[in-house]
Order: sequence, then structure tokens, then C-alpha cells
Amino acid sequence: MIRVSAIYRVKPEQAGSIDAALSDFVHAIRENEPQAEYRVFKSADGRTYLHLMAFSNEAAQVKHESAAYTKTFLESLEPRCEEAPSFMALTLVAGTEAGAD
Repeated sequence: MIRVSAIYRVKPEQAGSIDAALSDFVHAIRENEPQAEYRVFKSADGRTYLHLMAFSNEAAQVKHESAAYTKTFLESLEPRCEEAPSFMALTLVAGTEAGAD
């Protein structure tokens, strides 16, 4: 499993402005990358976003990175950012999983 995070901060006047684009982006991922895990979190101030991604293999990651919907989202994000996205490869060290009710 390949895990990656991305974190960025939007300009104050852009707070919440990418939420609709994020919804479309995640929908495209859900439709085109059924094996990918993708989560987006937003800070309480509405300006800092964290994306957590998990891909089954390198080919799946390359597919995501080269997809038209990924490029479109990043192009719409860039002018809104105070701090551009910073990506980090992650290795799971420890964790828990929520149990089913």
C-alpha cells in the first residue's frame, strides 16, 4: 500500500471556496479509482486542508496523478493558495481501526 499526504493553506478570502471543487474531485476519484482510499480534512478555521491518500500499488498512484480530474483540481487550487500543496510519502507505523456498530 502506498500512502501519501498533501497539506495546503488557502488565502483568507478563499476560505471554503474549494469545497465544491473538492466534492467533484473526490467524486471523480470514487468513480475512476475504486481501489483508492481518499480522505480530505479541513481545519477549524477553514483554511488548511489535509488530503490522505492510499493506493494499492505504484500503477494506481500514477493513474491518479496523471488523471485529467487531478490536473483540473490542482489548476483550480493553485491561485487560491497562500501555501501551495506539500506532499509527503507516508509509512504506517501504528494505528487502530474503528469497529463496526
